[in-house]
Amino acid sequence: MTAPNEGMKNELERMSPRPRLIDVMVADRRDGSFDLVYVFQDGHGIKDLRCVFQDGEELESISSLYSGALYMEKEAAEMFGVRFKGVDGLFLLDEASPKAPLRLPRKEVGKDG
Repeated sequence: MTAPNEGMKNELERMSPRPRLIDVMVADRRDGSFDLVYVFQDGHGIKDLRCVFQDGEELESISSLYSGALYMEKEAAEMFGVRFKGVDGLFLLDEASPKAPLRLPRKEVGKDG
């Protein structure tokens, strides 16, 4: 899946009953890209919606569908520097805190990958 967009929102809106949002996770791939995973409880199972996005890319927020996602997306924004449309302001950190403290050092990739 590519970066979250209206397609993801449409998929969530079609699910009936709507699954319960459990978590939003980010993983730094150390190459300038990130994994974003939304985890849901759907019926009796767990379902996740995943995407890969590049550093600096602005992503769609799902907070219009899941108000609780706002705080999880704010945490991702502060800890990893992820940008979500319409999600701003400080949540956990203050102005003196390091920016994106959970980002990993970039990995050097040689010619052979």
